[in-house]
Amino acid sequence: MKKKVVSLIMSVALAFSSMHVMNIAAENVKAESNLTEATVTNLNISTGNYEFIDIASNGSTLVALTKTTDKTLGRLFYSTDNGATWQPCQNQPPNLAATISSNKNSQQQLVYWKANNIFVAHGAASTYTSEDGILWAENKNLHWSTNTMIDVSGNQLVFGGQDSANATADLTANQFKNNKYTIPNSSGFYAQVAVAKPAAEDGNISMFICNQYKAYDLSFQTTSPKYTWTMQNNNQGSITKNAPYDATYSQEAGQYLIVDGSEKLYAITDSKNIAKITVANGEKVVGVGTNEDYILVGTENGKLYKTNNTVLTTETAWDEIPTSYDDGTAEPLKNIKFIDKNNFVALGTTKAYTGEVVKSIVEPTEAPTEEPTATPTIEPTATPTAKPTDEPKVTPTVNPTDKPEVTPTVNPTDKPEVTPTTVPTATPTIEPTEEPNDELLPEGYSFVDIASNGNNLVAMAKDEDRTKAHLCYSKDGGKTWKASENQPLAEKALISSNKNSQQQLVYWKANNIFVAHGAASTYTSTDGVTWTENTALHWTTNTMLTTSGNQLAFGGQDSANATADLQTKQFANNKYVIPKSSGYYAQVAVAKPADSEGNVAMFICDKYKAYDLSFQATSPKYTWTLKNNNAGTMTENAPYDALYAEKADQYFMVDGSEKLYAVTDSKNIAKITVADGEKIVGVGASDKYIVVGTESGKLYKTDNVAVTAETKWEEISIAAEDKISEPLRNIEFTDEDTFVALGNTKWYNGKAVNSTPTDNPIKPTVSPTTAPTENPVKPTTAPTENPVKPTAAPTENPIKPTVAPTDDPTKPTATPTTAPTEEPTPDPSGYSIRYENGKAVVNAPSGKYAVIFAAYDSDGKLISVAVKQDTEITKANQSVYPNKFTTAGAAAGKVMLWDNLNNMVPRAAASIPFN
Repeated sequence: MKKKVVSLIMSVALAFSSMHVMNIAAENVKAESNLTEATVTNLNISTGNYEFIDIASNGSTLVALTKTTDKTLGRLFYSTDNGATWQPCQNQPPNLAATISSNKNSQQQLVYWKANNIFVAHGAASTYTSEDGILWAENKNLHWSTNTMIDVSGNQLVFGGQDSANATADLTANQFKNNKYTIPNSSGFYAQVAVAKPAAEDGNISMFICNQYKAYDLSFQTTSPKYTWTMQNNNQGSITKNAPYDATYSQEAGQYLIVDGSEKLYAITDSKNIAKITVANGEKVVGVGTNEDYILVGTENGKLYKTNNTVLTTETAWDEIPTSYDDGTAEPLKNIKFIDKNNFVALGTTKAYTGEVVKSIVEPTEAPTEEPTATPTIEPTATPTAKPTDEPKVTPTVNPTDKPEVTPTVNPTDKPEVTPTTVPTATPTIEPTEEPNDELLPEGYSFVDIASNGNNLVAMAKDEDRTKAHLCYSKDGGKTWKASENQPLAEKALISSNKNSQQQLVYWKANNIFVAHGAASTYTSTDGVTWTENTALHWTTNTMLTTSGNQLAFGGQDSANATADLQTKQFANNKYVIPKSSGYYAQVAVAKPADSEGNVAMFICDKYKAYDLSFQATSPKYTWTLKNNNAGTMTENAPYDALYAEKADQYFMVDGSEKLYAVTDSKNIAKITVADGEKIVGVGASDKYIVVGTESGKLYKTDNVAVTAETKWEEISIAAEDKISEPLRNIEFTDEDTFVALGNTKWYNGKAVNSTPTDNPIKPTVSPTTAPTENPVKPTTAPTENPVKPTAAPTENPIKPTVAPTDDPTKPTATPTTAPTEEPTPDPSGYSIRYENGKAVVNAPSGKYAVIFAAYDSDGKLISVAVKQDTEITKANQSVYPNKFTTAGAAAGKVMLWDNLNNMVPRAAASIPFN
């Protein structure tokens, strides 16, 4: 029998199909738990009381390992119905001694080994396998030693053990002696967690093993007759606050995630970069699980929190998943296993639960046939657009009858209603300027760099040999450009270590000056019009420039440098020589803002080597630290431009192979595909957006959040008559939405955000086919009938005429003079919401609110809904991202802001625009 659900989320979603404010009793709608308790049969037996300790899944069957409270004996359970019911396995491996003395609380004793389609359960004395999770058989070839933690990577079963690591792919012969790696200088070390990445393209498998005090980054290749191991890095001190007991690798985030006995969560890039993550104030994290979309953690008091599966930082926002327990007793949720994108199983101490990240909706799937009763508000009156004695004249754009008419797209009731057609939205576009002339760019010159102070822009162009430079400026946001009045780089501009460098021009905000670097000297300007030499800022020829607060920072030959002094040359005092870097030249250099302790982090690299540095502006000499480094193939070709996006907390760079790279640090450099076949040649960022330019003259944008291989990019449309046919290598934002893009010889003004026709868009590519409802076409002749004869001044909202409607009440006969809002009257305290670029943009007094998203198909059926509970609003135009919400296949949609999910007081609402 179908279960009818009148849940909060459905109530919200169906509210959207109505165009009026709802008055729903709060007691009729209650937040529901996303967890359902499972049935567990015969958990405890005569040998003792058992607790859940580990979980694994093959997609159709789940297996759980339980142990006695003293962790000495183990029993296995299975579920074949996605975790709803659990039974003891049909045979329990004989004498399953389960004590792992090096880490009694280890939750790394059970895995599913996909390459061999078997579950593997590790015990103190032997190891057992099962194809179905129900019947188990001993396999001595997979048992290395008692005190080991196990994980899988492709066809390899990997282990961390006593002062060593190991791996095998052989189910028929014991290969541990051949494949063992003894960690140098690690006497007495026992791995307490071990976790591996998938194999890299060259076959290397990276592993991370650690205990409370030491951590190691290892890698191995499956060579014959013995595996080849490499120690990549190591660290010692206080790695975790207490002994770690569980770990997983998130490929999407590019991080290892571990939990420890102090009930903390750690996000680990490598042994040198271990971040303690606070999920919510006061919460103790005891379990972690991931799938390709989410990272989910369980807490000591039975709560669950989720976030998107991207790089975790201390700034990552977490959303609580609703949980409640029938008996009021919450257990620690230490084991979490996803079974698909939305559904998971969570194990407590003695109870098991099935859960959903986003609560599913069973029914109804269609909009209601009756509108909820609206709370009446005072009818606003309006000054008529024509004199009351005049007959309104409306010329319909398309109307085969004599009556002007607006047909609602969805109107399930028999009440007269006007649903405006979607106001045509201009796709963000860019606009080229007039053809360049020799007065601006000398013949053979092309743009190589750009900088902005918000009001003025400066561009640098170079000749074909990159030996000479030409400076230009704009004082009107990049619409018109002029050559600078003096050209100090007209003769000496060659950067021989990186001829194509686009890091020779910056705006130094702390001193309100532009800085242009040449081969022989460096020049500054307050406006880009006139330039003055400043020898105190010229370190050497082959350097790349960047800024960080009051510091001008440099990457150079086997070294880095920085200065804040415009009067005296400080490079001898402040220089840092990179150890063992003879012959190295930085080809890009980029810095982060200083942290709370004054440390400025820098990333410098060429094609083969990358370095993570940091410095403090101490006196008399700067203090530098080499945080990390990497060697190999960093980029496919020489990189030539880079920037740091603070919101994404990533460096972005482009190289001569026309690739985009997102860089967390020197060990984590991800090649990003923006669109199939596109060659990326330029990148720019504002607080809201990351925009890239292509070799073919296209532009793509995404939100300024951590970029991964799964990030979705949206092409910025260009008017057909303005088709660009040159690479867009330089992109500079003048505010958070507006940018200037430089081609070889032309410049283009663009916006990364949609604009409506009334917003004065830049060359929209979508023209209205009918008049927008906010600006109806002026009538030219009167219709044959008088569609509305008001007895008093017509209202501002023509949905509710002050006289009876015409003969056909389902067909209102006047085009409204303003677009009906279809939303609650905005609260005068400043509440508003709109939908753009996959998110809601909210304005409200500071506090917690509920934000709801819903999408419908052309038949009015609900096809997607998401609710963000307890959303903290702290600033104007705050972005709120839905989880698992899509407008694909939708014809209409809504976003709504409510006080909360208990009293359901609506504050603002808006339609989701569809082009």
